[in-house]
Amino acid sequence: MDINFDIAMSEADRQVLNPRCDSANHLDKLAYFYMNCKDVSKAIKCFEYSFIMRKQIYGTYSKYDEIVEQSLMQLGAAYCKNNQHDKALTASGLSLAIARNMKSSKLEAISWHNAGHCWEKLKDYHVALNCYESREATLRKSAETIPVD
Repeated sequence: MDINFDIAMSEADRQVLNPRCDSANHLDKLAYFYMNCKDVSKAIKCFEYSFIMRKQIYGTYSKYDEIVEQSLMQLGAAYCKNNQHDKALTASGLSLAIARNMKSSKLEAISWHNAGHCWEKLKDYHVALNCYESREATLRKSAETIPVD
């Protein structure tokens, strides 16, 4: 039992009712700490609270989409690492939709990569390869649209 983790989660429960950006940032830092300590389940809990707070603060499809999208990507990567593949693929799909709405080729490519990695862990190599090819196509397309001086 990790008393500090329990205190942090208790505080996060209260913060969700009135979320603040700094609280979400601190939860991300705590999540990275737990990821480095190989305690993925605690990291996931921190990332989940962080994502919920950011979504409440910024909403979806706003000028702050990148913040929400990156929070969702982190959560998806943690789910994948914890073999929660359904949740990881759902997070990747939502992340991809937000990245497309933002017209961010870089974030779209990362979302495709994360989905591919998850499918690879599921040993569905055909779907994983399609995701990786979509990532490459997205990067090629974005390189073609960048004006060169």
